[in-house]
This record gives sequence, structure tokens and C-alpha cells, in this order.
Amino acid sequence: AAVHTLVRMKPGDAVKPEWVTGGGGTTLSLGFRALAELGLQFAATVVFTDGYTDWPDEADSVLGEHIAVIMQGSARGAPDFMRVIEVQQ
Repeated sequence: AAVHTLVRMKPGDAVKPEWVTGGGGTTLSLGFRALAELGLQFAATVVFTDGYTDWPDEADSVLGEHIAVIMQGSARGAPDFMRVIEVQQ
């Protein structure tokens, strides 16, 4: 597992399809840790996933609101602090 893409966005920015990469082995804790180590304060952290992941046990206040966009998968097991948006295609 690895952090694929870190993108800084502001309101109104669109997500580019090439930013959504991967292919198995999602480990959200690696990405969250990498963000926290930047020493910045985030308004929100958004992850795109199929939901088949090791959901983190607790929220990190430095990362702001935790949002998971579930693409063609399952939000089962998502922790209560994670705001989940399920995209059906």
C-alpha cells in the first residue's frame, strides 16, 4: 500500500479522473499519517475508495472533517466519525 496522490483543493475545484488511482490494498492509515506529518491543518480530508479497507480507529483533528467517497463498493465498517458519500453508477 502507498499514498498515490496528494492534491490541495479549494472550494469549486473539480476532481480530475487521473487523481483517482490504485488497485487494491487500501490502507487509509498510511495516507492519514502522511497528511498529519505535513504539519498543516486541513479543513477536510477526502478519500476515494471502494470501501474495502482497514478503516482508521479514530479521527485525527489535524485532518479536519473525514470524508470517504465510496465508488462501487461498500461503506460497511466505516467508523462513525467518517462522513460517507456512496456513488452508485
